[in-house]
Amino acid sequence: MKIAKLLLINLLLVFSSLSIAQGGISVTSTIIEHEISPGEHISDETIISIDSADNPENFSAEVMGMSMSLYGSKNVVPVDEDKYAFSAQPFLKITPAFFHLEPGESQNLLIEGDVPDDVTSGTWYALAEVMTNITEDEATKIGTIAAIEIPILLTVSGSDLIRTGEIFDLQLDKPVSAQQQNLSLTFKNTGNTHFKVL
Repeated sequence: MKIAKLLLINLLLVFSSLSIAQGGISVTSTIIEHEISPGEHISDETIISIDSADNPENFSAEVMGMSMSLYGSKNVVPVDEDKYAFSAQPFLKITPAFFHLEPGESQNLLIEGDVPDDVTSGTWYALAEVMTNITEDEATKIGTIAAIEIPILLTVSGSDLIRTGEIFDLQLDKPVSAQQQNLSLTFKNTGNTHFKVL
């Protein structure tokens, strides 16, 4: 199949418990967030649906690593590249890994795993990624993929959550005016959990 352009619909579903819909695809449980204990078996469900007016779709689902870009967006990290110290990806799986939906149908997805006995304090992260197959518009030769990413945040019960960071590459930008001076910097989280910088 020749594809002139790939359009990725990337739905980053952050800190919301409401159902969302995009392009006829909807998902419940848009974030999975739990306190966990060493050795515990955890499981959660989310439901993927397509609109009754949509075309049939084939889907794949996988638990991936998660990182954050310099601009604050969450990025999918492929399994073979996920070397992060606080990654929950190695002990989680999603089933079914492949499924088909006819118009108006839905599919329950189970995300589960066993927390390692030696898990350390802090928050552990992963992304559940659900994607459609590539569909191509015959007239434009534009291929389209819809991707839904569900953040998974698992905080070890009783953790001492450390919220610290360091500033790097502090630079003054060209002055905007006599009253305004902008600067740019890189902030690195050196703790063991997420937090917002103000």
